[in-house]
Amino acid sequence: MTKIINVVAAILTAPDNKILIVQRPLNKEFGGYWEFPGGKVEPNETSTLALKRELKEELNIDICTQDLTPLTSFTHQLSDKNITFSFYILKKWQKDITLMEQQPSLLWIDPNHLSQFQMPEPNVHVHTLLQRSNQKITHKI
Repeated sequence: MTKIINVVAAILTAPDNKILIVQRPLNKEFGGYWEFPGGKVEPNETSTLALKRELKEELNIDICTQDLTPLTSFTHQLSDKNITFSFYILKKWQKDITLMEQQPSLLWIDPNHLSQFQMPEPNVHVHTLLQRSNQKITHKI
């Protein structure tokens, strides 16, 4: 039986429409690559609650799950497992962002510049969506 893993990630957007990418810790798989913050969904946890927990653990921010807007979901098939990724847009959060898990760096970038950064393949899948539909990430006050 193929193992199924659910992963969630957030595309945090600033009022100037720049988006947050975070560099993976150097001692982890794909160390030094850039990614959208998030992580694995635990058993008996919804995707949005998992993302709320992950953003607190990784960035020390608080969010309201109703502020998460689904962007896309897809399954990435590997030889021994299927990983389902769900990406959400997030425009509001509480507290200043603080890197909590030995991530070397974070950047706020224009979505049109995503291709300049080395990212794991599932994150790359989102590039086109973000570049094609800026209205999806327009910051509304």
